[in-house]
Amino acid sequence: TSEGEPGSFFNYSPRYSLLTKIIEQVTNEPFIEHLKGPTLYPSEMTDTYAMVGQSVVERLGDRLAKPYTYYGKTEPGHYDLGLSASSGIAATAKDISKFANALMSEKIVSKEKFKRMSTPFETTVGTSPYGLGMFTQTFMGKKLIWAYGQEDCFSSLLLMVPEDGLTLTLLANSN
Repeated sequence: TSEGEPGSFFNYSPRYSLLTKIIEQVTNEPFIEHLKGPTLYPSEMTDTYAMVGQSVVERLGDRLAKPYTYYGKTEPGHYDLGLSASSGIAATAKDISKFANALMSEKIVSKEKFKRMSTPFETTVGTSPYGLGMFTQTFMGKKLIWAYGQEDCFSSLLLMVPEDGLTLTLLANSN
C-alpha cells in the first residue's frame, strides 16, 4: 500500500525488493546468506535454489524444468532478474509444502506472527484480502491462506487450509 494513501488500496509490486538492503543491514550479511539461516532451515528445504541468474538455470540442468515464455509463440525463457526479497527463489513443490507446514506449525514464526501475516487489512474502501505477505479468503466455510509468485518464465501458487492441515502447491515453468 506504499504507492498511495496508506490503507487505501493494494498493489503488488517489485517494491518488496527494497527489503533486500534492509535485511542485509539488519543481519549484517548478504541476503543470500540470510536465506541459508533460520528462514529456510527449520522447514528442512533441500531442493530450494537462489536464482542469482541464468547460470543457475543452466547449472541445475534437469533438476529444474526448462523455463519458457509464450507471447503468441513458445520461446525459451531466460532468467536474469537475480535474487532479492521480492523474487529469485526456486523450489520444488515438495519444498514449498515443507515451508508451508513449517509456517503453520510455528517452526519459522510464532502463531501470532503467522496470524498477522495472513490477516486481511481494512482499507478506506473495505477489506483487502491481503495481510502482511499472504492473502486470506473464505471459501465454502474454510479459511484459505495463499501466496503466489510470477516472473517472465516461472510462476507458483501456494494454497493452505490451516484448519485441515492441507497444502496445495502449483508450479509452472512459464508465465
